[in-house]
Amino acid sequence: MRGKLGRCLRSVNSAAALLLVLSTAGCLRPPHAVTRIDSFVWSGTLRDATRTPYIAERTASDPAIQWEQRIGRGYTDVPAVQGELLLATSTAKTMTVVNAETGRRYWEHRTNGPVIGGLTRLDDRVYAATQSRDGRVEAFTLARGRHLWTFRMHSPATAGALLLDSVLYVGSQRGDLFALHIDGPKQLWLTRLPSALAAPVVSFGGDLYALTARDSLLAVDRESGRMRGGVKMAGSASAPFALQGDRLIVPVHPGLVQAVRLPDMRIEWTAQLDAPILAAPALDSDGTFFLLSRIGDVWHVDAGGGATRIARLGNAATGSLTLTADGILAGMLDGTLIMLRRDGTEIWRRKFDHSLQTPVAVKDGAIYVPLADGHMVMLR
Repeated sequence: MRGKLGRCLRSVNSAAALLLVLSTAGCLRPPHAVTRIDSFVWSGTLRDATRTPYIAERTASDPAIQWEQRIGRGYTDVPAVQGELLLATSTAKTMTVVNAETGRRYWEHRTNGPVIGGLTRLDDRVYAATQSRDGRVEAFTLARGRHLWTFRMHSPATAGALLLDSVLYVGSQRGDLFALHIDGPKQLWLTRLPSALAAPVVSFGGDLYALTARDSLLAVDRESGRMRGGVKMAGSASAPFALQGDRLIVPVHPGLVQAVRLPDMRIEWTAQLDAPILAAPALDSDGTFFLLSRIGDVWHVDAGGGATRIARLGNAATGSLTLTADGILAGMLDGTLIMLRRDGTEIWRRKFDHSLQTPVAVKDGAIYVPLADGHMVMLR
């Protein structure tokens, strides 16, 4: 009798364990539910087309480390911080949600490929476009990371998705540009571009503006996907471009920045800098903007294209540029984070053990530093 009872209990325990595994498939550990979810939109790479998600935030004058967490093995975009939540995507094919104040992990989910352009979010749902072989676009709940749906583009995504009015716009390596309604998902249209997207699309008026790997800036009707025309750029995109009113600011190789007036796509001016720009332009509220070059120079560019070097930081850099209300945060490949005033004078610097390759996030005086080895450090 005792043997039969033991076998029965072992059977029950095995079934329970199997149910637990199936219920958390794709999760790296059992999730902790997010209990507070505020209404919020993060529509694409660096939140929106201005590429300055934290321009209204201020930082501490002498920040110190508050917590440090290992999340994946590197980062694919700036962390999205809103309220108590921090959302991050890593090169280890993970997406993670943690408590921004404490670093406590709510949940992690493994995707089939690295998420490109970071997550997009609409209230209690998050969306990811991946560089997996079959180019997946996936939807998840924010509360626990529960998988909702998958759409396969049959080719890796080449730029971050844009979420606008419940429609995702995302492009694949073979040049397909998709419009997907997030309920379902439902494919609204598919347009074949001359080549793959080289940067996330931007919306202006009734059109999408898409920069392709063949150096063409194209206008695509948002409703139908029909191409309306295009203009030849001076080179291929070196970083995501930014929308400044009715003008696109486009960094292109080698070390050029071009301003394109919309909707006629007229090139207004071209500025030559000292090295390629690998970080998205950081648009300021006065109509000017800041750039970080690959050799670590910071530039201030006025509305007419006049470029002034305001700082030489003395180290190589890629995409780590964040504009805040009280200054400029620039991350170097040697692990140095530098805070500058808008005139280029230095306020402070901190040295970390690993590279900074993506922008830092700033919220309520805290600075969230994504390091290339996968650690996230919170300073305040």
